Parts: sequence; C-alpha cells; structure tokens
Amino acid sequence: MADMKLGSITLNIPPTADNYSKTPLLFGSFSRTIDGSLVATNVVKKWRWNLGFYVDNQLDNLVALMDGSTFVLTDVDSATYNVKITFCDSVSGYPKATRGFIQMVLEEV
Repeated sequence: MADMKLGSITLNIPPTADNYSKTPLLFGSFSRTIDGSLVATNVVKKWRWNLGFYVDNQLDNLVALMDGSTFVLTDVDSATYNVKITFCDSVSGYPKATRGFIQMVLEEV
C-alpha cells in the first residue's frame, strides 16, 4: 500500500472503514425506452473521498489547499487524480497544529 498524498503533503492515514471512503459519483441521465431498456446518456463517473486524519504538523500546508484550487491526490493504490477540497470540518484536538483531527471531502474534477 502506497502513501496517500495531497499535492506534496504525505498523509499518515492508513485507510480504515472509520477514516477513509472512496465512492463513485455518476452524472448524466438515465431513461427507459418503450421496451423497458435502460439508456445512459452523457454519463460521467467521478470519485469522492471522505478522509479523517490527524494533521501532524501539516496544518498550514493543508490550509493552503483549501482555496478552491485543483491539486493532485495520490490515492493509496498509487493512482493519481485531480481533485478539489469540497468540504473541510474544523480541526479539533489540542494542540491543533500537531494533534488536531480534521475531516475533509475531496472530489475529482
């Protein structure tokens, strides 16, 4: 299993059911024909990640990614995706800069 990276930031989050999920997002339209067949039109599949992890002295670097810009996510299987942060929960825990827990959602662009 490879390291997960947000841009150049290597995260220390071995994926578990509690802190990592990757789900497909389907966009387009699906309709039924007269004979009942399902027709897919302009369907695109993108990915969404839900992550939870401790910031481990990387809070400032992570905050820099929260400006709506696109960056490269290297997933645990070494595949890379262009993503944006679409949600970030507040950092909780003390001291926040080193032990704070953060939850974020990334979506493929």
